[in-house]
Amino acid sequence: MFAPSVPTLMEEFDVQSPLLSAFVVSVFILGFVIGPVICSPLSELYGRLPIYHCSNVLFFLCTVACALSKSLNMLIGFRFLAGCAGAAALAIGGGTIADVIPIHHRGKAMVLFSMGPILGPVVGPVGGGFAVQSLGWRWIFWILAIISGCVSLLTFAVMRETFAPTLLGRKTTRMQKDYPKYKFRSQYYTGLKASAYLRRSLVRPLRMLVNPIVLILSVYLAVGYGYLYILFTTFAIVFREQYNFSAGAVGLSFLGCGVGSVLGAGLYYFTSDRLLHRLSKVTGPQPEHRAPAMCYGAILMPIGLFMYGWSAEKQVHWIVPIIGTGIFGHALVMVFVSIPNTLVASPC
Repeated sequence: MFAPSVPTLMEEFDVQSPLLSAFVVSVFILGFVIGPVICSPLSELYGRLPIYHCSNVLFFLCTVACALSKSLNMLIGFRFLAGCAGAAALAIGGGTIADVIPIHHRGKAMVLFSMGPILGPVVGPVGGGFAVQSLGWRWIFWILAIISGCVSLLTFAVMRETFAPTLLGRKTTRMQKDYPKYKFRSQYYTGLKASAYLRRSLVRPLRMLVNPIVLILSVYLAVGYGYLYILFTTFAIVFREQYNFSAGAVGLSFLGCGVGSVLGAGLYYFTSDRLLHRLSKVTGPQPEHRAPAMCYGAILMPIGLFMYGWSAEKQVHWIVPIIGTGIFGHALVMVFVSIPNTLVASPC
């Protein structure tokens, strides 16, 4: 939603650097790198629900601070912190789905969950382009703050804990109080102190990252998501300077990627669980049974990027680069949904 306002923002702060104009958008994703390293281990110690609530509140506060920014450095700093806070849902959302959804139905659930991080950055600029044109770039963050505040209140009202060790630990604590003569222990009791358990939880993701499969898939997903935000930072420049779009029309240029993403999500929704069922008849459900959709997306992703880059450079009709972004969005959904599904089902 913020991307179309970058030229206006840079003009207000009197900054001419193209690097900073790209960084002020993509620094949010840098927060996505740091946030999960902290949020995921904490969710195993304190449960999913407190992490969701804390991250929602922090995201709201950081978004308000972005709206009140007095300098570009202040804006970049709070956008980074907002990314760290907002990463909690991405970090533990797959775990929440694994808590409550059987493996044969997780494909559909993961598609619905992934529509947020995929369609949000695509649909947001459509409204953001017109908002910055009529209200100014600060109102982008005020709108986000209002929405995130309402969502935070809603989660306080309706969300419940889903992490089995936390739920069983609470039940064990209640039974110990009700029946002090008996020494009840949770099935997941490890005997570790909270500090030792936290250290182990913080180290575990880094140890998992050494696993070649986890490392390769993580890097590939990071590259694909990085390309998505590189595209977002170029849309305002390409379609305003080369195709003479207005600020509001630049937001509409994101719809190509959005339409492709919706088509990709629909394809994955209707084929993933069926393919898993077919492949698991002989060996039972395996993590790699989620990989065929990723292979399909891996082929289409460079095709979409090449189509966008070549047509924009040659100033072909504006529909051609938009079709290229649609192909890329379609492919990225396949990759973005397949990798978390594969990792959630993996025994590592």
